[in-house]
Amino acid sequence: LTAPVANALLQGNLQPKMLVQSFANRVGWNVMMWHRFQYSLGECRLRLSRDHIVRVAFLGPDGAGKSTLIEHAVQQLARCTKQITLTRVRPSWLLKIRDSAHGVVTDPHGKPPRSVFSSLAKLCLFVAEYWVDRFRPGPRVPTLQCYDRYLDDLAVDPRRYRLKLPRWLVRGACRIIPRPQLTCIVVADPETIHARKQEVPLQETARQLTAYQAMVKSKAQILIDTNGSLEDAVARTTHAILVAMKRRAARQVKRYVR
Repeated sequence: LTAPVANALLQGNLQPKMLVQSFANRVGWNVMMWHRFQYSLGECRLRLSRDHIVRVAFLGPDGAGKSTLIEHAVQQLARCTKQITLTRVRPSWLLKIRDSAHGVVTDPHGKPPRSVFSSLAKLCLFVAEYWVDRFRPGPRVPTLQCYDRYLDDLAVDPRRYRLKLPRWLVRGACRIIPRPQLTCIVVADPETIHARKQEVPLQETARQLTAYQAMVKSKAQILIDTNGSLEDAVARTTHAILVAMKRRAARQVKRYVR
């Protein structure tokens, strides 16, 4: 009972109207608090599930045209989402990436591999970074998160990252991290790629292309051939990303709108 109702009851002049009004106020308060609780719970579910974030990874050897494709695709999709972010290889929440690491790599296989312990520590750091990025408080607005290379790149070209680990271990690490909704594997003829960038031998470029093409096993991985015109490659990439965004939005509506 509220204080006015209790005083009226003690004085013996309790009116039914006062009792009904007190009950209605209490019910209204409870309903308001219940709606606030549901809203807070839904907000937490949205931030943790990150259903409003679409992750797209771009893989391929140097010279295939990943950077150009990402640049043009981002321009085409600027009006289709509230925010677009670009991450190179891995997030950097636990260990910041040096500015020099973002530069142009002229000799990816020039440095010797690290020790087994250092390579294992680096692989564990990469895995931890992806999981931290998965559960950190993300943006509330619809976001397209693009990755220029992903952890799968370590399994295809471990020498680039100076790893001295068996390939099965790196592939196993790729299976336990959060996977992107779409993986665009950018390929071209080995001769064309080698003509663009000659940092690695032609045989190594052909081997990497074969390894990348073998990753296409479901609808979440698509091949983007850049041998043709740039407009066709960009159109296919943007269409695949829009389909992934539409599929993600449909799952979000199905989960939260009942």
